[in-house]
Amino acid sequence: MTKQKSTKKTLLTSVLSLVLCMAMLIGTTFAWFTDSVTSGNNKIVAGNLKVDLQVLEQDNTTWTSIKDEPQPIFNYEYWEPGYTEVKILKVVNEGTLALKWKAMLISENVLSDLANVIDVYVKEDVKTYSQDRAVLDGWTKVGTLSNFVGTLETTTVGQLNKEQSETLGIAFKMQESAGNEYQGMDLGGSFDICITATQLTAEEDSFDDQYDKDAKWAGEVATAEELQAALNRGENVKLIVDIESNTPIVVPAGVNVVLNLNGYTLKATHHKNVGAVLKNEGKLTVIEGTITSSAANGGAAIANNGSLTVNDAVLNGASNEGGSWPAYTVNNTGTMVVNNTTITSVHGAVA
Repeated sequence: MTKQKSTKKTLLTSVLSLVLCMAMLIGTTFAWFTDSVTSGNNKIVAGNLKVDLQVLEQDNTTWTSIKDEPQPIFNYEYWEPGYTEVKILKVVNEGTLALKWKAMLISENVLSDLANVIDVYVKEDVKTYSQDRAVLDGWTKVGTLSNFVGTLETTTVGQLNKEQSETLGIAFKMQESAGNEYQGMDLGGSFDICITATQLTAEEDSFDDQYDKDAKWAGEVATAEELQAALNRGENVKLIVDIESNTPIVVPAGVNVVLNLNGYTLKATHHKNVGAVLKNEGKLTVIEGTITSSAANGGAAIANNGSLTVNDAVLNGASNEGGSWPAYTVNNTGTMVVNNTTITSVHGAVA
C-alpha cells in the first residue's frame, strides 16, 4: 500500500514538472538551424588609362619619355634631296586598362610645298637604329608629309594590355627629284606627333567584353556638349558627325587646340545677336570642314582676344535673319589668319 502511494506521488511529480516546462515554453519562439558567411574587404576601384610616347636615343639603349622631355623629335634645318631621318618610338601602356592607340601628325599651319617632297615611311616592331643606308627597304611608304598631316592612323595603330609596349619606326626622306625651287624653302610651320588612346574590348563584365566597343578616341566628339567639354580640357578635337549648337562654343583663354572638323559641319542654331558658333579666346586652329552661323550679327568664328587660324575650311555667315559676318576679330584684340578657305556670307567679307 505504501509502495503504491509512492508510485502515484512520483507520477504526479513528473506530470507537474512536464506541465511546468510546457508553461515556460508558452510565448517563446523555437530556434532554427542557422549559419553565416561574410565576404570581407570588397572594393570598387576605377581603372586608369594612361599612355606614354618614348623615343630611342642614338645609343640604341636609352629611351626618353616625351612627357619628361617635351622636345621636337624631328628638328633638322638643312634638308636636301636624299636626306633621310629615322626615329624609333615606343608606345607604352602605363595604366591598368587595356587600350588601343593610333598615331597622328597634327599641324596648326598650312604646310608649304616642301611637305610635298618629303616622303613618310613607317614600320612596326623596330627596336634599333641601323647603320645601313638601305634601312628603309622593307618599310612602308605611306605618302608625303603633306598627305599625312592630320592622321597616320591607317598604318600606325596598335593594341596594348596593361604594362605592355610596342615600338614604331617613322622616317622622313626628301625626294631625290626635288629641284632647285625647294632651296631655302621653309616647311611653313611645325607639326606635332600625337599618340591618342582609348579603351579596348579586353576586360569583361558580367556579360562579355563588349561594353566599351564604342569607346571614342581622345578628342572625338559627337555633340555640342562633348565638344565644349573637350575644349575646356584643352584637347585637340575631331568631329565624327555634324554638330548643331544652340549656344556659342567657347575656346577658353590659355588653351591651344586644333579643331579638326573632319569634313563635317559645326552649325549655330541659336537666335539673333546671341553670338557666334565659335568664340575663340585662346589659340585655335580650325581645319577641314564647315562652320555655319544662322545667327544674325553673330558670326561663324570670332577671335575675341585669341589667335584664330582657319585652314582648308568653309566659313559660312549666311543667315535668314539678316546676315552675319563669317569671321571677325573683336575690337582688334584678336588675330586671325585664313588660308585656302571659302568664305560665304550676306556681307561677303571677313570683318
